[in-house]
Amino acid sequence: MKALLVVFCLLIFINLSLECMKANPNDPPITTTETIPTTSTTTTITTSPTSTTTTTTTTTTTSPTSTTTTTTTTTTTSPTTTTTTTTTTTSPTTTTTTTTTTTTPPLCPTQADKVQFYLDLANSDTFSYDTFGKADGTNCAACPNYQYFPSQTGDIITFGEELAIGYFSCSNQLICMCDESNKCYTSTSPETYVVMTSSCTGGACSVYGIVGTSKNPVAGEGFKDTSNAVIHPADEDFSLNLTSESMASGLYPKIKAIKCGACNANTGSQLSHCTFFKN
Repeated sequence: MKALLVVFCLLIFINLSLECMKANPNDPPITTTETIPTTSTTTTITTSPTSTTTTTTTTTTTSPTSTTTTTTTTTTTSPTTTTTTTTTTTSPTTTTTTTTTTTTPPLCPTQADKVQFYLDLANSDTFSYDTFGKADGTNCAACPNYQYFPSQTGDIITFGEELAIGYFSCSNQLICMCDESNKCYTSTSPETYVVMTSSCTGGACSVYGIVGTSKNPVAGEGFKDTSNAVIHPADEDFSLNLTSESMASGLYPKIKAIKCGACNANTGSQLSHCTFFKN
């Protein structure tokens, strides 16, 4: 009997030990991890000749669904290109929508071996043929005041050699002149004039403005900004002796537009449109 009792107690002890092992609180919990596929697509498109690309990516994840949206917008002015690409990924289905790129060509595209210049001769003095010269320009049909001139008319301009594009002055009026960075300046007096020439010396071909004045003294004359600071002073040596330095000297601004009358607040922002100078 004692032996049976001992065996019975051992069986009870073993059973209790097994139950404790099953319920051990130190055992780590068992979890199931669900993997959600997420796809992010970023498309960058660059369009010649000039592009500014901005990429914005926004990712929102909500279990059990993951959604990723990427939008890329590229905008180029003259010609104008707008591209928008949107990719949306939803687990487990992926839907992609892409808009078509639309490009608007420039009204006056560049031409080989030519420089482009906005020349508004309204109310200006007669273009001079027998002093500094006059290069014939070709009008752009879409914007008549935009003209194409030979890329290299003269690097050093001297009275009587007729190498310049022309001489620009406005009797009893100021002049508005804009440079290649779309910054515009007003002449200090009606006596200010500009001799324009094109040159490829020292780099890319550009139209240069040789600023002169018939006033004496020359100091203080030229073209000023909105704060009345003279940014492009009249060349004293040219004003008195009528011979310029080389265009590569850095003395003369690279210009893209000229007209009679003071510049207005909107002039610089209108340089890429046919409405330039009209408002």
